[in-house]
Formats: sequence, structure tokens, C-alpha cells
Amino acid sequence: MIAIKSYNLKPILPFLAVVLLSTPLLGLEKGTVFAQLNALHQSSLDVFFKNITYLGDASYALLILLFFLYKKPLEWPFKFTVGFLIHGFFVHLFKQWLAKGVLRPYAYFTESGTVDRYLWVEGVSMKMLNSFPSGHTTTVFFFASFMAVYAQKKELTYGLVVIAAIAAISRVYLGQHWFLDIYVGALFGCCSTFLAQWIVQANPRKWHQNRLQWK
Repeated sequence: MIAIKSYNLKPILPFLAVVLLSTPLLGLEKGTVFAQLNALHQSSLDVFFKNITYLGDASYALLILLFFLYKKPLEWPFKFTVGFLIHGFFVHLFKQWLAKGVLRPYAYFTESGTVDRYLWVEGVSMKMLNSFPSGHTTTVFFFASFMAVYAQKKELTYGLVVIAAIAAISRVYLGQHWFLDIYVGALFGCCSTFLAQWIVQANPRKWHQNRLQWK
């Protein structure tokens, strides 16, 4: 049995709690959460969600990695790299193999002839396939939960939970994913942080405590 506290992984729990509390929504008919969010469409929310959804962009990994490389023990950039690879493996495994071809909302409603019933945000390029899981959600939950574990500050953790959750919701609001996609993506993101911390800390090396020398 892995002792979460011994690996300083307690900050992951609020992220998991938010995800698990939303579990009853999985019992709703397909598209219900999307339809409810779609009914809230207004210009201000469109702009807000169009921008916050970019927090799940994997390109931010480079900035975070540079942050950890700057006078931090090598253990931390190594953990982050391991976690990033794990999160990428989860997403690729399902999108390209186990769930390849799953229709995203726009394609689904187009095929059913009901696409005109919904509002679609102007300027957003609507993707059609490989909906499961949400890569943006997996990424933002990995980034946020990893930073929470690093910081070990309760107030920051709660703030990161809120940001990650909103970024995940943006994927449904924008019509890019179903609720199930972001639900599982969030779990994958948390699992990536957990596995990275566990794997690295369970296999300590002397060089983990080294630091890069910047001049």
C-alpha cells in the first residue's frame, strides 16, 4: 500500500475530489452537459473560455521545465519530464489506439442532423474525431496538480484546482469534447503527477540533488 503522505502527494487529493464529486454527471444522457453549457453562450463567456482553454496547451511544458531547471534540484525537472511523458502516453494510447475515431460534438451533431440547434463559438476550429480523452484537460490537470505538489501550499492548491476545472469545462463549452472526455482526462492528469512522484522518489539517485550551474 502506497502511503500518499510519505510522498508529499496530499495536494493531489483536492483535484481528485473535484473530479469524483462530478461523477453523477456521467449518468446523464450523452450530450446533456454540453447542451446545458451551450445554453449559457454569450459573447463574454465565449472570449473567456476561448482564452482559458489554452492553459491546457502542452507547449507550456517547456516554460515549466525551465522553471524547475533554474537552480532547482534535478529531481524536480526529472519528475516533471517523467510525468509529462506518462500523460502523453495516456492521451496517445486512447486517442490513437483504444478510442481512435470517436466523434467529437460537432461531428456527432452534424451526423445526426441537429448541429444547427446549438451555438458554436466563432473563430474556434472545430475538430471532428478522436474525442476521448481530452488532451487539454489531461495536460492542465497534470500541470496544476504537479505544481501543487511542488509548492505544498494549501491556498495555491485550491486556486490551481479552480483554474484546472475551469479550463476543463472550457473544452465542453467550446464544443471540442464531451463531459466524459474531460472527466477521464482530469483523472489521467492527476495519475500522471502521482506516478511521476512515486517512480522518482521510490528510486532515489545521488544526482537528483544536483543543480545546474547558471552563470
